[in-house]
Amino acid sequence: SNVTTMGSMFGRCESLSTLRTRFNTQNVKSMNGMFNSCTALTSNELWYTIRYFDTSKVESMNGMFEGWKGFGLDISELELNSVKSMDGMFQNSTVNNIRINATGLGSSINFDYMFSGCSNLQDIYVTGVTDWRSKASSSTSMFSGCTNLYNYSSSNVSISKAYSNESGGYFTVY
Repeated sequence: SNVTTMGSMFGRCESLSTLRTRFNTQNVKSMNGMFNSCTALTSNELWYTIRYFDTSKVESMNGMFEGWKGFGLDISELELNSVKSMDGMFQNSTVNNIRINATGLGSSINFDYMFSGCSNLQDIYVTGVTDWRSKASSSTSMFSGCTNLYNYSSSNVSISKAYSNESGGYFTVY
């Protein structure tokens, strides 16, 4: 496939509830806003689709799940080694927990507003790279409004808390 961007492909598809398709994503570099505000798409439907994505060349996932209205989100099958920006990736979603495999997570990544406004978020399960502090180029308000995270403090909403909650951070290591 020659497709290099899937930005806003399903963005604002508020009545989309079924998506059992395998896309050829091997050359995709941008998934910005791909599932933005897909409020009817369930965790299972979303997981069924994204678990087959080849994200090895994806550089930008800005707002990919912004405003999504699901309970839990497992993106542990996605490769993050080429990603340079996750700005607002989950911003204002109602997600309760997120599972991320950060093995191969690069450096100089924009994490601005990544989880901002996720007031229901209780757990960010991370494996692979479990301390992201050295990975950020920017992390403005990364955790702003995530009031249900363990150890949450409104004075610590940037990358300074992107590590294991056993040591005082916001991540749960799995």
